[in-house]
Amino acid sequence: MKKKILLVRLDKIGDLICTLPVDQVLDEAVYDVTWVIQKGLNKILDLGEKKRKYIELDKSNVEQSRGRLAHLLKKEKFDAAISFQCPWWVNFEIFKAGVKKRIGVLSQWHSFLFLNQGIRQRRSEATQHEFDYNLDLVKKITGPLKIRNSDILFKFRKPHSSEVIQKYNLTQYVVVHPGMMGSALNWPQHKYIDYIQSLIDQGMKVVVTGTDADTPY
Repeated sequence: MKKKILLVRLDKIGDLICTLPVDQVLDEAVYDVTWVIQKGLNKILDLGEKKRKYIELDKSNVEQSRGRLAHLLKKEKFDAAISFQCPWWVNFEIFKAGVKKRIGVLSQWHSFLFLNQGIRQRRSEATQHEFDYNLDLVKKITGPLKIRNSDILFKFRKPHSSEVIQKYNLTQYVVVHPGMMGSALNWPQHKYIDYIQSLIDQGMKVVVTGTDADTPY
């Protein structure tokens, strides 16, 4: 019987994309994985080559979301749960449901109360990529990995049609997203320019993404 794993990431699109590839080290023959994501980000999972199971929770509607999460936990009887990022009540519901392995980052008060396999990580110092921090949490389930971190990618399905992709002939390309919301250290602009130029020098096409708030970059 497969081990049931719950993966929780309830914040922004960039952090979710940096977290999703970690499930690729969880062998589908051994693990049955379910994601919990913020409402409205389902299209990100649906675009992936890998088919993923998930539920969406709305953090602005705590009562409804807690009820939905509690129902899922009671129904599925998960063997392990990893809280990559979540409010306190998520860790409480996981604890209350009796999930044996409760993994996450030891930082806020609820993590010390409700997690039993927490890890201290100083993410604000940005000594690793966000993905590497997340993979360290998954290793609490898998143990050491034989694969290199750089070989674990989040692969998107090719869109059926896209005016932008066709206009710029984007068959294969690298996305660079310089924007962030202050949760960790960020590169100065010249570092992004040097990095993008290095990719171009290797013959790669680069797509820079962002919102209005990222205009200075």
